[in-house]
Parts: sequence; structure tokens; C-alpha cells
Amino acid sequence: SYYEEWWDDVKEEEGWICMVNTHDHVLDEMESSKIQYYCNIGYEFNDLNWRKGHPKNAFLEINHIIHTRTKQLNY
Repeated sequence: SYYEEWWDDVKEEEGWICMVNTHDHVLDEMESSKIQYYCNIGYEFNDLNWRKGHPKNAFLEINHIIHTRTKQLNY
């Protein structure tokens, strides 16, 4: 319910939550818990080199992935 409440807070302003560079076992656990309904997770977010760049560039890259990837209806 933590992620659901967090998502409710950000969705009103068309915001999003994204998990970046997650380990495979964490990603599997998140998917089995259905967290993907409240935040963006997946392998396409695992190769982002966000530490060396400006935070705005990381935001723009993640935002681009979110808005151009194919949406999945069911897991």
C-alpha cells in the first residue's frame, strides 16, 4: 500500500515513479508483488548511467523510455 499511496500522490500532476538499476532478484520480487502497477520497473531501466550526469538528463532519459515503450496490459 506504500507504493499505491505514493503513486496516488504523483499521478495527479502526471508524475511517475521509476526504479532504476534494480538487481534481477529484486525486480522479480517486485513483479510478483504487482508493484509495476504503481511504479515503472523493468530491464530497460537497468542500464542507465545516472550517477555521472546531471539529474535533469537522467529524468529526460527515463521520461523518454516511459513514454515510448510498449505498454503491457497484464503481467
